[in-house]
Amino acid sequence: MTRIVHLAIAFEPDDLVIASASRRTYLGVSKDGSYLHCVHPLPVDLVDANGTVIRRVGALTCNCSGGQFRGTCYRTKQAEAFEAGLGFPDPAWLAEGFDAPVGAGEAQESFRG
Repeated sequence: MTRIVHLAIAFEPDDLVIASASRRTYLGVSKDGSYLHCVHPLPVDLVDANGTVIRRVGALTCNCSGGQFRGTCYRTKQAEAFEAGLGFPDPAWLAEGFDAPVGAGEAQESFRG
């Protein structure tokens, strides 16, 4: 590690912060305000105890307990809605250089490497 960067971000309870659009990484405060949700693409398939795939590699997941055990939570759903263009009434974010277009998912992740 060559340096540490500290960014003080003031979160409001309902905010979904885009930490990195190109990496499809989002942050949001938990409902009780005690921790941050970190939504990001799965690096591998999420499987249950029987080996059944719950969520595929590249699908968004969260670091919270819901994300760890079910693969999704309300913050994951917010990020998915944002990527689908449903998160804002005006999809002007597409013109602002964000590169998570509608339908970003496994194919998009494969393209990015």
